Amino acid sequence: MKKRHSIALFVGHMESRFSEEIFLGAAHAAETLDINLVVFPVRFLEEEHTNDHLSKKYHYQHNCMFSYAENNSFDAIIIETAVIGRYVSPSALSDILKRFSGTPVMTISEKIENYPCISFETNGIDLEIDHLVKKHKRKRIGFVSGPSTNLEAVQRFEKYKSALKRHGIPFDPKLVVEGDFTENCGNVVEKLLDANSGNIDAICFANDLMAVAGYKEINKRGLSIGKDIMVTGFDDIPQALSMKPPLTTVRAQYRELGVHAIKAALLVLEGNAPADTKVETTLIERDSCGCKCPVTSDREYLEQLMLTDPDISAFMNKIHDIIFAYYNNTNYQPNQRLINLLRNCSGV
Repeated sequence: MKKRHSIALFVGHMESRFSEEIFLGAAHAAETLDINLVVFPVRFLEEEHTNDHLSKKYHYQHNCMFSYAENNSFDAIIIETAVIGRYVSPSALSDILKRFSGTPVMTISEKIENYPCISFETNGIDLEIDHLVKKHKRKRIGFVSGPSTNLEAVQRFEKYKSALKRHGIPFDPKLVVEGDFTENCGNVVEKLLDANSGNIDAICFANDLMAVAGYKEINKRGLSIGKDIMVTGFDDIPQALSMKPPLTTVRAQYRELGVHAIKAALLVLEGNAPADTKVETTLIERDSCGCKCPVTSDREYLEQLMLTDPDISAFMNKIHDIIFAYYNNTNYQPNQRLINLLRNCSGV
């Protein structure tokens, strides 16, 4: 009888969408491949930067879970390193991984030397800079990076610099600030705008959550996003489509990291050599860079239809709410069929 493998998955801050999506992807793949999956929800290592003092006081109780996977308790171990190790160096993470000597170990998101890693392609930043320069003629492009201790953040920053160089645009350190991958980085965006007042025409954020903070700071100054300052993000969180204006970003599906991690672990358990895995990313053009995405066109169409035909206004308002409450990157096509049906019914 074929052995049913058991794999441990360590994820940080399960309440975050990033970790939740990784878990969902891994759980789906494990069920499909008939693998036992045990999930260990841990916290940050050395959680000194958070303002949540209660969390800091008790996070060691979560992190003692690492001991449950020692002594060859599992056939393979997967550790999501980007969140867990946000505030520590790669060497500190490496010390954690060494506890599992004798068991195949792989990481998700952040590469640790000598361990295979499942991560996103970083060329999405290249695609954004290419788009801003070629289509929108932007030259003064700011960058809000992730934490300098995060390898993925460093890689995205390097892609930003290399893309500028490829277009013959000199790198200007005044156009760069370091964020924290959260919505709480409004102060660094404020610093960036103050240092380049009137001399910045686009901002590339290393993830969407920081772009949320950027929208607030840009709007405070009465500037128009997509016109005065163009904005791009990275991740394509559901919120990106409902932002005003919708956010141009790089689609990076977190769930796929979990799926690929389980598949990569199984390949190693079947005797294949461990290897890094890159998950594809795609540029999604929306209004924050000056383009117009389909959701904007469809929203404008429905709003115009309500204005021109008062008799169906109440009906259309209800349909509008239903469609755009669920109108995100995972169900665009079903909603597009609804919109086409409405157009057909109205004779357009």
